[in-house]
Amino acid sequence: MLLGLAVLATENRHARHVVETLKRRYPGPWKQAERLRARLSRYVKTTSDKQSEDEASGDEGSSRETP
Repeated sequence: MLLGLAVLATENRHARHVVETLKRRYPGPWKQAERLRARLSRYVKTTSDKQSEDEASGDEGSSRETP
């Protein structure tokens, strides 16, 4: 729920106010959410970089035929 609210806060002024209030009142869960966001960001970047490398080399994985 915190993650969804944080995403909504990027576009909505009222949600941003709620997020800032919750961050001040309950810093622990927000620190955990920030660590999770950082891990997910690294994972997505690593996955997309590997996919880009595969596409550049012509290796798309699923198009291979099995003997």
